[in-house]
Amino acid sequence: MPLKLIYHPLSPYSRKVYVLALELNLASEITLDKVVVAPVYYPGWSDNNSDVAAAGNPIAKIPTLVVDDFPGRDGGSVGIFDSKFICEYLLQRAGIKEDQSSKRYWQEKAVHAASDGITDAEILVIYEERLREEKGLKWQPWVDGQREKVMRGFDFLEKMAGEGVIGVKTGDEKVSLAEVAAAVCLSFFDARQVDWRKGRSELEKFYQSWEKRESFVRAVSTREADWKRPKL
Repeated sequence: MPLKLIYHPLSPYSRKVYVLALELNLASEITLDKVVVAPVYYPGWSDNNSDVAAAGNPIAKIPTLVVDDFPGRDGGSVGIFDSKFICEYLLQRAGIKEDQSSKRYWQEKAVHAASDGITDAEILVIYEERLREEKGLKWQPWVDGQREKVMRGFDFLEKMAGEGVIGVKTGDEKVSLAEVAAAVCLSFFDARQVDWRKGRSELEKFYQSWEKRESFVRAVSTREADWKRPKL
């Protein structure tokens, strides 16, 4: 296979990439390499940092997409990292061209950035509550500040859902990358037991249309999940 996705199913960024690959019918071209990484040494979280770095991502973060047949490359493979850029590569590989001159294009980019941004904020909360608290270093004002970002982000996504930038999907209706990013983001916060639904009815309707979508079910986000052998 010309593509290898280095991932973990608990990573919302990994899930976003794989859901998009499923939506674009590219998943059959991807082999999966499940790893654990963390920004600092932590037993059971950081075992594969050096492996991911050696695969072409010096930051040693997931997801990383290893491309063996990259156009114009003379031998070897290319590691594409940061989930946004992996998604852009998959769209290009699927032959999808986006109209960068349209207002909708930039609204969708904003949705994608907001979804990833509030996910980033919550992951910082996780590190504060797990890694730093164990050492007596938890800084509650930092946690509170990240959660303020998260709530503002939910309000923004509610507005975008109300305006139809991210919309309710039925059946096999095509979805945008922004919609994939938003749906995966909301699922991540559900797993974190963060209440984003109160006062955000449009966003809730959007998410409900995703909960049983095939790509979303196949790329389930649990520690034991194996996307290579999905149970539908």
